[in-house]
Amino acid sequence: MLAAARTEAEQFLVQAQQEAARLKEQAYEEGYAAGLAAGKEAMAAELASLVAALRQAVAEVIALRPDRLRQAEEDILTLASAMAHAILQREACQSRDVLATMLTQALERLGASGQVVVWVHPLDLALARDLQAAWHDPEVQLVIRSDERVGRGGCRVTSTLGEVDARLEAQLHEIERHLRQHLFTESEEASP
Repeated sequence: MLAAARTEAEQFLVQAQQEAARLKEQAYEEGYAAGLAAGKEAMAAELASLVAALRQAVAEVIALRPDRLRQAEEDILTLASAMAHAILQREACQSRDVLATMLTQALERLGASGQVVVWVHPLDLALARDLQAAWHDPEVQLVIRSDERVGRGGCRVTSTLGEVDARLEAQLHEIERHLRQHLFTESEEASP
């Protein structure tokens, strides 16, 4: 019964990944001219589809025996997390918008002025320098550095006010942590 639920959950997740890939390809064909807003919308749709499939799978797994439920939830969440990581990494390697979005959000969260050091993956260094050249805030002096510990598309931003970890891995880990907390809280409340 658990194997059938896992197989069905994996099928849902494969369908979600296929749908996400189809949506990404459609957005890419419409062109870069649609800009950052279209990229954000497509990524949100991909993640919404993935979350919907995950919720559907979890709902079906809840019918399993309580002693197997926790392991099934862990397996599903691990699989969904791996899929989301793969989608985000592919997007980060193919789209300039990912780094631009992460950098902008990190700078907004930091709220710094003066010298701000931005750490990016070495393969994103040229793009980060392009973004630095286009930066128009006279109160912020961006200094771009490379760091292999930062994954593609993400960044780590430091200033005298503190640090913002805007690495995609850190963002995904935080989402997964919240999902685990939410899913397992719900399943514990539903247990007799």
